Order: sequence, then structure tokens, then C-alpha cells
Amino acid sequence: MDAERAVRPVTPEYWRLLKDLFNQALSMDAAARSAFVRAACAGDTSLERSVAALLEHHEASTPDAHETLLTPEEMAGIILADRRSFVPGEVVGQRFRIEQFLAEGGMGEVYVAEDLELGERVALKTIRPELANDDRILARFKREIQLARKVTHRHVSRVFDLFFHHADVLGERRTVVFLSMELLPGETLSARIRRTGALPFAEAQKIAVQLVEGLDAAHHAGIIHRDFKSANVVLVPDPDGSDNAGSDERAVIMDFGLASMLRPSAQAAPSGGLAGTPAYMAPEQIEDGPLTAATDIYALGVVLFEMATGTLPFRGGSPMETARLRLRQDAPSVRSIVPAAPAAWDRTVRACLERDPARRPASARDVEARLTGRHARRQRRLMLFAATIAGVLGGGAWYWATLPYRPAPAAQAAADSARVKMSNNTKSGFNDAVADYARAIQLDPGWSLAWAELAYAYAAGANSQQIPPAIAQPQARSAALQAIRLDNRSAKAFGALGWVQSLDFDEWPQAEASFRRALRLDPADGQVHYWLAVHLRKKGRFAEAERAAFRALDLAGRAHPSYWCEVAFIYWTSGQLDRMEEFMPELLVAHPNHGLSRFLHARLLKERGRFDEALAELDFSARLQYTAATVLVERASVHAWRGDAAAARALLQNLTEIAREDSVDTLLMAGVYARLGDVDTAIDWLEKGYARRDNTLLSIFTSPLLKPLHADPRFIELCRRLHYDISQPGSAHSMFGIGLSSASAIGRSSHPIATGTS
Repeated sequence: MDAERAVRPVTPEYWRLLKDLFNQALSMDAAARSAFVRAACAGDTSLERSVAALLEHHEASTPDAHETLLTPEEMAGIILADRRSFVPGEVVGQRFRIEQFLAEGGMGEVYVAEDLELGERVALKTIRPELANDDRILARFKREIQLARKVTHRHVSRVFDLFFHHADVLGERRTVVFLSMELLPGETLSARIRRTGALPFAEAQKIAVQLVEGLDAAHHAGIIHRDFKSANVVLVPDPDGSDNAGSDERAVIMDFGLASMLRPSAQAAPSGGLAGTPAYMAPEQIEDGPLTAATDIYALGVVLFEMATGTLPFRGGSPMETARLRLRQDAPSVRSIVPAAPAAWDRTVRACLERDPARRPASARDVEARLTGRHARRQRRLMLFAATIAGVLGGGAWYWATLPYRPAPAAQAAADSARVKMSNNTKSGFNDAVADYARAIQLDPGWSLAWAELAYAYAAGANSQQIPPAIAQPQARSAALQAIRLDNRSAKAFGALGWVQSLDFDEWPQAEASFRRALRLDPADGQVHYWLAVHLRKKGRFAEAERAAFRALDLAGRAHPSYWCEVAFIYWTSGQLDRMEEFMPELLVAHPNHGLSRFLHARLLKERGRFDEALAELDFSARLQYTAATVLVERASVHAWRGDAAAARALLQNLTEIAREDSVDTLLMAGVYARLGDVDTAIDWLEKGYARRDNTLLSIFTSPLLKPLHADPRFIELCRRLHYDISQPGSAHSMFGIGLSSASAIGRSSHPIATGTS
């Protein structure tokens, strides 16, 4: 490579700068781009050439290639490439004669070639030379071969093998790595839609049926595509069309380069980093959560929407903004754009684009049934059959669908062992229980109760501070959703899902519905009553919260310290200090050596002006291993209440240093600054907490600590961001409803989980 073409290494920082400039330039008219790039690069000719190369690639490549997220290595490939890998007539890999260049993408090029051994025309897909030495990229290609070979279906592209071509170029030894693939002469579905706009529904229906068949074959082979989109579907002329729903074209799904295996185990891995095409990503994919076949169902819904309307359901200013829109908004209906669209299409696409994967169609075949109307007919037949059986058996109580699931005996034994271990309420007990539940699920993946109890174990373990929250929350979500997919009457699954939702900034208004559904299914679940009490307290519905907390206490035989503490916490939050004072001796007799009990007693003593006693209780709480940073914040609060601002600020300074390395309750910190009259710093701490999604902020409007901030417009605006509706201000602790969250019911959060101090 000559000096003129050389560019600096594509570091992560340089990559981010390139992407930012590239996306800004894309938003401008073509005429304004050159001037913008020249000005933005400020004489950095290497940077200017790199941005120009990306823009040139955008104009020349396949329609959707620019929307695919590129790694730094892939961007380097685009920037550095200045010649084709092969030329017509060249024999490569000692087997393939190149006929013509076909297309170019972020990873490499595609050629038409003759397989000299088999006498067939094939496609060759290269890896750019600059990327071929990257083990991760090479592994991706090998994985594409391995996974694609597992699916043999006429609506899935065949991938044959991996080859290495060695040649001398300008005196240097050069190796090109490439795949041999089925040659698919035709245009992509993306190009068809781009050329014609919305497809006639008769044509779209034929294509949709074929796409369903291809995805269904992949899913039955245990493979998730992860990058399904219209640009990865080729429409191949097929005049016979005998098995293509009467179509004269064969729709073929290609490019399994990002595909992965479905995981039946409870320890389902996340996607391994954000990869794919943002315009087609499911919410769980954007948030790097565990992926399932439902992820492809979402992408299928986007493609169906695209065929029906000629456009995508979400359009943002940049690819990632487009992706994030689906976390906050429901997709528009097909009929809102094409009023004459068939009702079945409108309903089916809406179902596929549900943010909660548990609410999407159960399989690709289910999508076809909904599109063709067979789903509704099947549902009517099932209802009629169930009603008939109910009439035969009498009273309707013995529906065939509610017969108990009979798990594999070994799975049942593993679950029984897990229940015993969970009752220990220790770190080892919860961890061993989780391992037993995982084994039960491996032995019987279709057993909903095992998935539900696994979710419950994670949630209960985090609440007891025995399982790290960063592990517990995503695992509880994943297991709960899987349980609900298998059995939508699982009380424990809805309870665990509610717990996860109640700690998420965007989902927490939805949590009550999950808790209520869990309690309708099992009114005697004390853990869910407790979670509901905490949630209602945050909402300011104190009387309901108190009833739920006492119900949890009664169901637990008054044995669970967290349930006791929640009652005291409700009294403190609602300003009922006399009732808290009456209740506290009973709590301290029942659980004298519980850290949170002593912490709450210290808080009561502080508000009663008994500052030395409060500090002594905090010392005791610390000796009982209650969270050190939280105890330190409360000590600062005691000093602020007694008027010793210097001592309070000294502790706050210490806590600020601690916060650089460890988690500190930002709401409590803001509360101390508010008590000291330092409103700006209090608001600053709240904003920091919001930025790192510290879920203690979900008590922001009901916490007495923040009463001095209630009139500040910045505080009111932050409350609204957290879905509090305070458009009709009243007393400091009044709630006037919480706006419905626009976030996904399956959004993933890995932020710390706080337990009852804010």
C-alpha cells in the first residue's frame, strides 16, 4: 500500500469520531457533504479521506449495508480497500474461475464463479484482506458455515466451504479468505421494495409464506439468524413455483454470519455485543439481552411491515436512534399507512412487533397461520373442543388444557433439591438452588414451573442480598419470560417479571400489572405481596402498600425481616412517625440483629432529635454488615439534622471519593445536600444517578428526604422523566398517577439493585 492510501489505525476513539462525522454527513444533502467534511476535519487529510471513503461506500454498496453496525476492523476494511480481490478469468483456490464481480459489503466482496470440480456456478464471498488475520472475523465465517450446514431448505441459502487463495501481488504474498455459496441470481427483497414501493398483498403473502418456511427450518435446527432483514432475502426467478405458494419466485434467506444457536439452558447467554442491523433489531437485541427465536420473529415483523407499506416502522436521525425508538414507542399499525391493508396483516405485524417477546407469535409457523387466518380458525376449534370437554366432565373445571404438566422424574428431583436449598436463605443456598434449577431445566426444557422458580430464586436471592444484582436481574427476566412463553398462568413467573420491571426506569409503571396478575393466580404468595408493597410505597399509595406488607408478613408467619422493615419504611415515607415509633419496638424484638432494622431505627431517632442515639444505632448497623456506604450517608444526614454542616460535608466529601469506585445511593446523597440547603449539588447528584440509572431514584417524589427540592423546576422535570405525573401539584407526598411507560416489557438493565433505604 503506498503512502498516499495509508491511514492511521482505527482505534475505538477514532472509530467513534468517524461514525459521528459519517452519520452527520448522511443527514445532509449531497451537495453540502463535501464542505461539511472538509470543515469538520480541519485539515486532517487522513480523517477527511476516511470519512469520504465511508460515504463513497455508502453510495456504492447494497441498499442496507450502511445501516449495519460496523466494528472498527470492518470500518478499516472499507477505508483501506482500493482494489478488488479477484479479477474475471482468475482461478482462485485452485478450483474456482471468476466470472464477474457481483456486490460489495462491509466485510468483503461477492463474485460469480464456476466450480471447476463440479461444473456448477457458485457465489464466492470474500473477507477483506485487512480483516482476514483477525481471529474473530475468521471465526464468524467458520460459524456461518457450521450453522448454515445445519439447515437444508430451499428457502435458506446453502453455504459450502471455506477456502484460502494465495497469490503474489506487487511482490508481496497475499492471502484471500472466501466462502463458496449457492449462487442466487435475482434481486434482494430490499431492492424490490426500493424499486417498486409497497408490494401488492397477494405478492407479499407468497413471499411471506416462504420466509416463514425458511425461518421455521432454521429455528427447528436450533439456529437464530440475528440479522434477518429484507436485504438478506433474495428473490430468485422460479417459473415452476410448484412449492412456493404458487409464486414464480423463490425467496431465499441468506447471510448467517451473525447467527447463533438457541440455548435451552437457564444460563442463556446474551448476544455477545451489539451486532446486526439497527432498523430490524428486536428490543432485547438492542439491549444485548438473551436472544431467542422471538428475536427473529420481531425482524420478520419489520420485513412484513416493509413489504406492506414500502417503509420501515421506525426512522430516526441515525441508525442507533432508529434502534432506540422501538424501546420507547410501539410500532405504527400497517393500516395507519395503508388503510386498505388486510386486517390479518395488520394484526399479525402488530403481534410480531410486540416489545415483549413473550407476546409475539410463538413460532414462525404461527405467523403464517395468523396471516392466512388459520390461527383464528384453530383458536375457535380449540375453544369449542375445550367447551365440549368441559361440558362432558361437568362444571367446566377440568379443561383439558389445564391438566398438570408431568416433568421428567430427574428434573423433578433437581427442582425439589433446589427448593430445600433456597430455604436456607444464604449465599451458598441460593447459588446451589440456582444450579439445581438449571439442571432441572436442562433435563426438561419445557417445564414452565422450573423456569418460573429459577426466576423467583434469582429475584429472592437479590432481595436477600445473596446474589449480585447485576447477575440476578437479567437472569430473572430471561427465566420469567421463558416460563410465561411456556405457561401464561405461571404466578411465580409474573411475580419475578414484576420485580424486574419495578427496578427499571422505563418499565416500572408496568410492574403493578405483573404483580396483580401473579396474585390473581396465587393470592398466597407472600414474596409478591412484599414486592407489591415496595412498589406501591414508591408510588405514594401508602394505605395499599401497608395492607400488602402486612399480608406478606402474615403469609410468612411474621418470620421474614425484610417484610417487617417494609412496614416501618412505609410509615417513615408517609410521615407517620408516631405509628413508626409504635411499630419499631416490635420489629427490634423480632429481629434485633438485622442491619436494616437498626438502620431504620437510627433514622427514626434522627427525626426525633436523638442524634447521639441515632449515631450509635448506625454503628450497630455497620457491625451487622449493613452496607457501609449507606450507613456513612446516613451519618452525614444525622450531622446535617443536628446542624453540624462541617461534619456532614466532610463525610459527603469522603463519599464522593468512594462513589468513584463503588456504588453510593444517589438519592440519599441528594437528600443530605438538600437538608444543607445546597439545592444545586442535590440536583446534580440526582442527575448523576439518573445517568447511571440508579433505581433508588424511583422513590424520588415520595421520599421525605427530597421535600426541599419539590418546587425546583429541574426536580419536577426529572420526576416527569421517571414517569411521575405531577401536573396537578398538591401535597409533597401526593401521587397523581404515573404515566404509562413506553419502554419494552423485556428491556434489559444491569444496574445495581437497592434495597429499602431511599
